[in-house]
Amino acid sequence: MHPPPGLSHPPGVVCRLRRALYGLKQPSRVCSDSSTIEKVKHHLFQEFEMKDLGSLLYFLGIEVATSPTGYLLSQTKYVCDIPSRANLTDDKIVDTPLELHAKFSTSDGVPLEDPTLYRKLVRCLVYLTVTRLDLSYVVHILS
Repeated sequence: MHPPPGLSHPPGVVCRLRRALYGLKQPSRVCSDSSTIEKVKHHLFQEFEMKDLGSLLYFLGIEVATSPTGYLLSQTKYVCDIPSRANLTDDKIVDTPLELHAKFSTSDGVPLEDPTLYRKLVRCLVYLTVTRLDLSYVVHILS
């Protein structure tokens, strides 16, 4: 790494990075400083109307569980809410979300009078593929 133009430095001396540089194979670690975090939160409170809700538990349909080894993301509550949106709570459960080797075309079946609910459900399923990659193919077929 070379210092920026205009910065004079003696040869053989290295620059100390105070922030992480993205794109490096091993960026430096930026330690979390609680006093700096509190200063930023205080500044945000002054500029915007907001409140501190504590540690992150649920955000945009994703449940976040923290542990000493990292974070666990889950969409269990989001998944349970999808059938109730379409009033499908009494339907039977199947092992696979789509029949094997199923082929669909635009001329199959009767078009829906109001496709709004179908589109909402497909949108929910597309968002579900954030954590459930195994559903990607089925959601692709439905969309």
